[in-house]
Amino acid sequence: MWHSHKAGVFSLRQGKVFSVCKDSLVMEEGVKYIVNAGSVGQPRDADNRACYCVYDTDEGKIEFRRVDYDMKKAGKKIMKAGLPPMLAERLKWGR
Repeated sequence: MWHSHKAGVFSLRQGKVFSVCKDSLVMEEGVKYIVNAGSVGQPRDADNRACYCVYDTDEGKIEFRRVDYDMKKAGKKIMKAGLPPMLAERLKWGR
């Protein structure tokens, strides 16, 4: 099983997978896509903001959005839960 916290869109063409965007994309008819919405916490793409994506079914458009959140509070909750300290520390760096 594959697991990632990196936001992005990938397409499958002629049996090969290509990274096609990180911000927004209007999808082409007949092309298969894999969309990874990223991570609300614990991002791994060097952007420490929470990430999510919106899919406009009318336009066939995928748009990634980023929002700030209280990383100190999230870090304290991670520590209080007894999770490894590096999970709290990496929130600052997005890695």
